[in-house]
Amino acid sequence: MTDDPSRPDGGAGTRDADPAEAPAGAVDCDNVNQRLKNDFGIVIRPVSQDLGCEDRIKVYTMFAAPFRYAKFERLVDVSDPFAIELRDGGPPGSCSGWVPNSQVIQIAGLKECLRVVNGPHDPDFARIAMFLTHETGHVISGRNPGVKAAFVQARIDDKDPRCYEQGFLKTYPLRSTNPTSESFAEGIALFIRNRASTSQGAIDNFRTECPHTYEWIRQNVYGAE
Repeated sequence: MTDDPSRPDGGAGTRDADPAEAPAGAVDCDNVNQRLKNDFGIVIRPVSQDLGCEDRIKVYTMFAAPFRYAKFERLVDVSDPFAIELRDGGPPGSCSGWVPNSQVIQIAGLKECLRVVNGPHDPDFARIAMFLTHETGHVISGRNPGVKAAFVQARIDDKDPRCYEQGFLKTYPLRSTNPTSESFAEGIALFIRNRASTSQGAIDNFRTECPHTYEWIRQNVYGAE
């Protein structure tokens, strides 16, 4: 569904909420795999690459922000875990994702991406967290075709014209894939991070610059008050 480089030329900021805030209870090397599965319905599956404990904890922390929203959790359906398959990738800071179906996200180079993340409050943390949330948006799309169809029917790109280019939310870095699918996933990621910048374009405040897209994602994906 997507071939999404993790924006090596730009970063995403954070919303007012702390992106590092995790569900109750410490996550450590002894329980991180079980917590990923129990809390988020995620199983990390090595293929030609693997992640150590510290990197797995980074991944857990990156997913904490979107999974604070009960509707997001329901749409992902944590009772039916999906896999993150790890494959070899490129240089430090660069990784890409592909979602062939709603049961798996294939990521090349996640270890290289995580290598540049020094802590939960640096720009690289937000950038890679946005990438992972975007890819999970494709899982939501595959598991909830009615929600995706409603997004298509809403024609939100016509309502927020300065936020879109060729049908793509302009922070999405490619223009050779499906614009509706990528904008759906990108909106899900932008709701959490609120701003992003890539070689294709920048959105400094998703809430105020793209109010119709923001509100649609808020109501239909996150159910936020």
